[in-house]
Amino acid sequence: MQMNEKGYLGREVRPVAHEAAQVIQAAINHIRRGPLLGGNPSTNPKHTYVDVSTIAVLASLVDPRFDLSRLVQMCRELNVAHQQESNISVVMLVRAVMDHIPPIFGKATFAEVANSRPKSLKETLLPLESIRKIADTFHHQHIRKKETVPTATAVNASNAVESLLQEIIRTIRELGT
Repeated sequence: MQMNEKGYLGREVRPVAHEAAQVIQAAINHIRRGPLLGGNPSTNPKHTYVDVSTIAVLASLVDPRFDLSRLVQMCRELNVAHQQESNISVVMLVRAVMDHIPPIFGKATFAEVANSRPKSLKETLLPLESIRKIADTFHHQHIRKKETVPTATAVNASNAVESLLQEIIRTIRELGT
């Protein structure tokens, strides 16, 4: 590239340098997040919220009735939020997953989904309703003089989320055959 009186390619040098710095920073952030988005889980100092192999299976499923890309992205973002200890984000994303998936089971609400499953799975899924209540508290509560933030323990429903995702995989595979 040649520089002339107008800078590089007719643009001033400062904005071009600033844009280049932003691109480089974005690349660095992408590399840092790579393992959390489905890369090598052994590089994570903390376990993932959603197993990366489950995310991979969800991403590979093809169902003409449903586009699973948003669900897959929510799962990836759950891992990033969990890794960064963004507990409010974790609880909001779990709630978003719960609100997003009922049509896969032909239901309108998550409670209907949980209640329609066999007893042991129902007992695993129903505690997710408490996560909904925690999310609602942080979503709808106005600012106060004294605040609390959720702990990782309070928002840990990873086992129930994993069971739910496995049931989604099973259901889609069953309906696809």
